[in-house]
Amino acid sequence: MKNSCLSSDDTGDDKKATSVEWLAVIGGVLAAFMAVLDIQIVNASLQNIQGALSASVEESTWLSTAYLIAEVVIIPLAGWLARVFGFRRYMLTCVSMFIIASVLCGFSFSLESMIVFRAVQGLFGGALIPLAYTLIMTTLSEAERPKGMAMFAISAVSAPAFGPALGGWLTDTWSWHWIFFINVIPGTLMLALLMRSLPKNPLNLKLLRTADWLGIITMAAGLACLQIVLEEGNLKDWFSSQYIVVLSLISLVSLLIFVVHELSCSQPVVNLRLLKSPRFGFGVLANMGIGFCLYSAVYLLPMYLGQVQGYNPTDIGLVIMWMGVPQLLIVPLVPGLMKRFGSVPVALTGIVFFTAGFFLSTRLNPDFSGPQFHWIQIIRAMGLPLIMTPLMVMTTEGISVRYAADASGLFNILRNLGGAIGMAVMATLLTNRTLLHDARIREDLPDTWEQLSAMFAHFPAAGTEQKVALLSAEINRQASIMAFSDDFMLLALVMVFCFIMVVVSGRGTNHRLDSTIA
Repeated sequence: MKNSCLSSDDTGDDKKATSVEWLAVIGGVLAAFMAVLDIQIVNASLQNIQGALSASVEESTWLSTAYLIAEVVIIPLAGWLARVFGFRRYMLTCVSMFIIASVLCGFSFSLESMIVFRAVQGLFGGALIPLAYTLIMTTLSEAERPKGMAMFAISAVSAPAFGPALGGWLTDTWSWHWIFFINVIPGTLMLALLMRSLPKNPLNLKLLRTADWLGIITMAAGLACLQIVLEEGNLKDWFSSQYIVVLSLISLVSLLIFVVHELSCSQPVVNLRLLKSPRFGFGVLANMGIGFCLYSAVYLLPMYLGQVQGYNPTDIGLVIMWMGVPQLLIVPLVPGLMKRFGSVPVALTGIVFFTAGFFLSTRLNPDFSGPQFHWIQIIRAMGLPLIMTPLMVMTTEGISVRYAADASGLFNILRNLGGAIGMAVMATLLTNRTLLHDARIREDLPDTWEQLSAMFAHFPAAGTEQKVALLSAEINRQASIMAFSDDFMLLALVMVFCFIMVVVSGRGTNHRLDSTIA
């Protein structure tokens, strides 16, 4: 097998992968899919878990935050840990521990125990994402890599679409425990595939003695604090909270030290010099923007349907699935389209579709609900697969196998960070724009009681105080709808930025990065 030791520097090997190597790729992609799915599947059942564990709304958000913190820390470290413990040993350990942590989450007896088990789940599940990406880059030749990247794209784009629907269905049909127990079945399958296909690798524990511990510590502290700030900032009114200020300062100082140290270190834990290549650097920026928009859309749509239109979790999941199912039909066609038209034109076409979906979402009104989103979801579904696979292939083209793990870590962590930043920006913008629109609508209300009374005729028979309350609620609803439209407009503008980044990245050279990052 060509891949697991990560020792070859040849990116031009045209030898076709064997059936056993394809089994490894399939097992890795399935593992990445489950890791991404577990972020979204829990969100659909937070209310049920919150009630079962006697947790407040703010406390229950830590069930997602704990997973995300562990994930964001482990993703850039996964490549180095695979070199220390051996790729096969580390990946099998991650799969096994992910399954065990999932079962423990289902048997959680308190909020504290659930948070701990979710952190363990994220620590091992998060590593599966870059490991699967690395497996594709190091196992498949450049000619076969688009097929592998298309498979990986399914984990990145389909899991967010199917997660809420699956979580809502499992919770409504059985109980919230099954959103965790369900991981045992695919987990066992991917464990069997990887045990059968991954070659054995030697331990390389001497790397622990020469490890870049300053880089590891500053990166872990910086990313963990940043994730907490992004998750909790809007709830705590950002920098009016001393808690957020302190964490922000820790994150800023830690990440500054990390970047300066990594750029000067001879053996960095994460090779940031990869970003010096225009093709990889601008491609990663585009990927970060895509993460911003993808995770923001998955965050905004359920909130709009639930808060404004009164949808339950199952109905919300069914609307989101309109984006998931078409992607499964489009993804297999992408490698052929790339071969015929090239990666850059296909990616730009996908961005046009995805951007159009956001522009169409800016026309919200009180009657704009699930059925109106079906076609918008299909348009987005046509675009996203056309973006992800070409973007991954063009960004990593020319990277030798020795840098595959570093490239994988950077590519995936920056997409996830883009998503975290996006959701924080969307939440803050939604709050502020709702207040602004609410104030503007109230400014336009009639000045006299007689004119205001005429508006009450549109409300059901009720007392004056009840009518005033109904009018206030309707004003807030209209303001919220306008704020959601503003959020979708911002996402469309971010996609325009991604379009520009892909164009610039596509003009970069395809030379090997060895000279660039030496």
